[in-house]
Amino acid sequence: MAKFQSAIPPITTGLVFRTCDWLSLSAGVGYGSRTLLWEDSSLNWARVSDRSPRGIAADIALHFRIRSFRLYAGVSTAAFRICDYEFGLGFCF
Repeated sequence: MAKFQSAIPPITTGLVFRTCDWLSLSAGVGYGSRTLLWEDSSLNWARVSDRSPRGIAADIALHFRIRSFRLYAGVSTAAFRICDYEFGLGFCF
């Protein structure tokens, strides 16, 4: 059984570019890491080094505004080796 543990949450900073009234683009860079641990049948944990990147983190996303709601879809990466997809829903007031 494989389990993930985030050793250092990715921290990024960036900009949001408003392309039109209903669409924005955000992009950022920073630092992050992820550790993949595997548990064997003896309940011992082992770190999988080739799937545990550490280094530059980056993210890019689209923000869609529909009336008072904001839909978010993006992708982030740690050391350009692992990608995480992100989706969200927000309310603007």
